Amino acid sequence: MRTRSLKTVLHIDDDADVREAVRFGLQTLHGIQVRTCSSGREGLMAASIFSADLLLLDVMMTEIDGTMALAGLRQHPFHRHTPAIFLTAMAHDDDRLHYASLGAAGVIAKPFAPENLYQSINRILRRHQQIQPPGMGTELSMLDRVSSRELSARLATIHWAMDRVVQEPLLAEHRLHLFELVGDLGAVATGYGKAGMANAARRAQHRLYAMNSDQSLNFRDLKDIEVELCRWTN
Repeated sequence: MRTRSLKTVLHIDDDADVREAVRFGLQTLHGIQVRTCSSGREGLMAASIFSADLLLLDVMMTEIDGTMALAGLRQHPFHRHTPAIFLTAMAHDDDRLHYASLGAAGVIAKPFAPENLYQSINRILRRHQQIQPPGMGTELSMLDRVSSRELSARLATIHWAMDRVVQEPLLAEHRLHLFELVGDLGAVATGYGKAGMANAARRAQHRLYAMNSDQSLNFRDLKDIEVELCRWTN
């Protein structure tokens, strides 16, 4: 990948100062179009309408971190083969090996000098182009395991929330929290390209809404919802 072909970058970072530094270093100084996103979820949504030449990802973000975001981005046809670079303070040798196993082209450590960012990116992309990458099947298998861990963790949280509803069924705040958790599960599943899980979460939300409306929520209903969601974990 040559310098002149780098025209668009999808950048995901929850730090506003870093987003501005990246925009300055790439867009202001070099005319590269940068689509900045403040969260992994926002980045996954942007991926459906923005085809980038490079994915630039922070690692430590709430809810959906950089490795999880990359797993989701790889499910999208626009970004199945797009080079990815992690821009992170977590740049020790073990970290770099882990990112490489996920198919990342390289790592740029924070803090960084915005005026040098363009050159750093191109060094990584040139080196990456010269190295025979692992098979895409291997990379996608690694990323699929990342997404499975994330979805399983969310299902565990939903199970805990269901227990709270069963223990205190009259507390509306527990019901609302459960409804929101299931909605978040659906959004994350959509980002990862897990259509079955996403559809199951939408159906579960509709059932929870109906149960809340007529006050008919009970343990058997919740168990049925949980069983349907768990069918799509693997």
